Amino acid sequence: MTLFSQLTVLGQHLVTDLFFLTLPAQLALCIYQRVCHGRGKRIVFDGVWLAAVLCVCCWVSAASNGAFRLDVPWLLFPVAALAEGAHVALAIRREYRIHRTTLTSDSIKQTLDNLNSGILFADAKGRTVLLNYKMANTFFAWQNLYPQMVQEIDRALETAPQVSDKPTLHRLPDGRVWRFRTVPLHDPELPGFTQTTAQDMTELFAVNEQLAAENDALRAAIARMTDMLGQVEERVREEETLHIRMRVHNDIGRSLISIASLMENMDRAPDEQVRILHQAVRLFSTGAPEEPLTLENVARESAELGVSMKIVGDAPENTRVMRLIAAAARECVTNCVRHAGGRQVTVHIRREASVTTAVITNDGAVPKAPIREGGGLSNLRELIENAGGQMVLTHSPAFALTLILNEKELIP
Repeated sequence: MTLFSQLTVLGQHLVTDLFFLTLPAQLALCIYQRVCHGRGKRIVFDGVWLAAVLCVCCWVSAASNGAFRLDVPWLLFPVAALAEGAHVALAIRREYRIHRTTLTSDSIKQTLDNLNSGILFADAKGRTVLLNYKMANTFFAWQNLYPQMVQEIDRALETAPQVSDKPTLHRLPDGRVWRFRTVPLHDPELPGFTQTTAQDMTELFAVNEQLAAENDALRAAIARMTDMLGQVEERVREEETLHIRMRVHNDIGRSLISIASLMENMDRAPDEQVRILHQAVRLFSTGAPEEPLTLENVARESAELGVSMKIVGDAPENTRVMRLIAAAARECVTNCVRHAGGRQVTVHIRREASVTTAVITNDGAVPKAPIREGGGLSNLRELIENAGGQMVLTHSPAFALTLILNEKELIP
């Protein structure tokens, strides 16, 4: 087997250089152990091993430079270099696995630095023991210094305005809302130690403010709805009362006029007199059914009172409009008999788009003064205006009652 001293000068230098390549790997292993584990038996062992490898490298280098004759098989050195490289690779792999599975102060610090919340641990005298990245940066941006004592945070918070009624919420100069909280640690081995946390509550606070505003708006809406419901109930009661008043006025008034007309015209046929009397008396009965309010029915009722009703124009198709015009026509027929002494009531109906206008006149005596609205006309005006329409009374040159009804604005 060829000895090391029998190799050429170039061969000796190549073997020496190959062995020297193991030194950086062994040095990297020692540094990695020092950084990850601090002091320990493995560091001492690998340090001694590094020194031994360095001595061997120097010994081989001196032999390759001709300082002495080295009669050792040359293959021993490449094999040793490969073995040393494999040893270093396996050792680094082992150290990395231990580092990933072992809880160390560095791993704890790294974990704390990855938190989105700031955290500071202080000893019994208030001195900072551990400070994570978030707390340090937040306090530095706020006070332009890093907290050395927990009391520095307390003094800074005294100048930061509180948010709402939460004593732990403060708005910093950058406009963001933070919650600072200091609590004692209850570990027996850490007497007097405290933990101060800082959480960015800006987004959550904004959401809470929005929810509070929406709740206020909802409460206001509920109050308005409650008030509207009360108004609706009152409106229903008023509508029912108005309906009763108008029915009493119309039915009883028409009955009394029918009886009066019957007494003044005794020359009618006996069958017709009985029918009119029966109709008049029937309206006083509480069980009498209410007939539908249509222009046809009003025309029939007016004929019984001796008044003819003439309709000019097309009858409205909208049921609501038709009922309002019929109610006004009925009141005008009654007033025509009682006050004007007329024998004909004319209803002029004109429609343009969604607006229907009805003008009701009679052939009776012309009013001598402006018309004072009594029970019937007042009830009618209330009915029309509650439905969203308009009612206009004129007395000169002749009596006229005008209704303006917009189908789009009528209240059902």
